Amino acid sequence: MANVEDFPPLSSSNVSFGQQSTLESYKMVLKENLNQTKASGSKQRKDTSETKPKPLKEETIEWPDLDGFCSIPSPTLRKKDDDKIQRTLFPQPSNKDRLSIGVKKFEPFKYMDQRQDELYRHLERIYSENDRYKEFMENFVPACRSYYWNEIPGIVFFEIIAKSFGSASFDKSDIFYRLAAHFPDVDKQQEIMSYIQDHDDIRVDPKNAIASSCKRCLQVFMNEDMKEHGCRKKGGKKLI
Repeated sequence: MANVEDFPPLSSSNVSFGQQSTLESYKMVLKENLNQTKASGSKQRKDTSETKPKPLKEETIEWPDLDGFCSIPSPTLRKKDDDKIQRTLFPQPSNKDRLSIGVKKFEPFKYMDQRQDELYRHLERIYSENDRYKEFMENFVPACRSYYWNEIPGIVFFEIIAKSFGSASFDKSDIFYRLAAHFPDVDKQQEIMSYIQDHDDIRVDPKNAIASSCKRCLQVFMNEDMKEHGCRKKGGKKLI
């Protein structure tokens, strides 16, 4: 227990008379407790040793997702068990009414959960390799969730994503096309595609794009997933 003499003097300009009195009373109680502890001597130590609980086994810290907001260690420091957890940039809110109408237009595709997990890990690895892991966790991930939940507009979302890149050499085309294809909201997919079209450093020739839109429903797919799309099976064509 700290000695009462260790308390620093209080400034009269910041502490009222009532507060001074309260603190003096508190210091007196501390002094009495300290004297009683010294008087107890070996008896106190003996009682403590007899009643002292056994030390608890140190638990392994689990790193929860917390809706995309989590302070987790770098991928290289993660436990192997974490590889079994499927992650997503677009967690479901407790109140789905906050989502836009574009979510209802979205057609889940085959292996969607697996694709979402692959996207998360792919982007996480890219940011880590560019020494931008902190920006990924503190800016990129929360921005994706907030945009999906309609907490921020597209213009704010794109600004946050752009700032998260910093001066690192990212393949922006790869990142934005993948985001568009995996975003579970058709309206927001089209916002991302429009953003891509407006930026020469992101846009690529349609023939070389890794994702494209269905001409009928406008949903964006990775090329390998387009063949499983219902409109495609009915004769729909794709475009950028």
